[in-house]
Amino acid sequence: MARACADPVDQRVASWLDAVGELLSKPLARFPAAKVHEVFLATFEIDAVAFGWMGDDGQVGFMTTPRLEAMWRPEWLHEMSSVFPVHPLQRWFDQNTECQSLGRVPAAYCVPGARAKVRHLMRDTPCTEQLAIPLGPLGRAWCAPPAPGPPGASAGFGGRPGDFRMISLGRTGRDFSDDDVLLARRLQPVLRGLDLQCQIAGRPGSLDEAIQAMASSPLSPRQIAVMGLVADGMTAGTVGRRLGISARTVEKHLEQAYRKLGVQDRVSAVRLCADLGRASAGQLVP
Repeated sequence: MARACADPVDQRVASWLDAVGELLSKPLARFPAAKVHEVFLATFEIDAVAFGWMGDDGQVGFMTTPRLEAMWRPEWLHEMSSVFPVHPLQRWFDQNTECQSLGRVPAAYCVPGARAKVRHLMRDTPCTEQLAIPLGPLGRAWCAPPAPGPPGASAGFGGRPGDFRMISLGRTGRDFSDDDVLLARRLQPVLRGLDLQCQIAGRPGSLDEAIQAMASSPLSPRQIAVMGLVADGMTAGTVGRRLGISARTVEKHLEQAYRKLGVQDRVSAVRLCADLGRASAGQLVP
């Protein structure tokens, strides 16, 4: 039975900011998937949620809540190997990084009958409808079909280490609403920032001063969200509209983030965040 959530988007965002703020109040060496799953189940009308990642060896793993036994059967993995190359979301993320649902992928990206094949594949799970939220870069690195993995892991999806980091929401019977997709897109930069800080904190060995400063004085959830959108090229006004705050408030968040990052301007802050992202890709995985 899907969990009900009648709160407006702003209230649901507020619940997430509170949860992420609590998570960032203590050191995190791994992405807190269990807690994140818990908040997703409370703020979306969904039946299941998964966090998937790729390790240094290129092997993919995932954690689902609840555990979906159907997805661990060899015959399911075999069937997935034929469906994956035409999966509408896979084809969407070949060229896009923005959150998307299975039912909303434009027809131009879809092979005829592909959506029906995915829903048939997921028939024994509560995930015939899916909403995917990428945390790390995907693009063409996410195109290889899956192959069976060792016990305790999921299929191996190929690509470069660290490229596959995604949260997927699942339910049955109806596509996700406009509000669901809007909320997912507003949460995406916050979750990306949380994931990046967890990777930085969990990396063994010495880090450069900028990384140490960021880890020891983490950005707030709002600052993470603002920096993520600014790094995508948005203006203060556009960021404000996306997050439901004023452009002046955006600028204040940026000023505070600059101070914590030890930089003086937006360009330097974005460059630093990009450097942190490159430092983490392929090395900082669960």
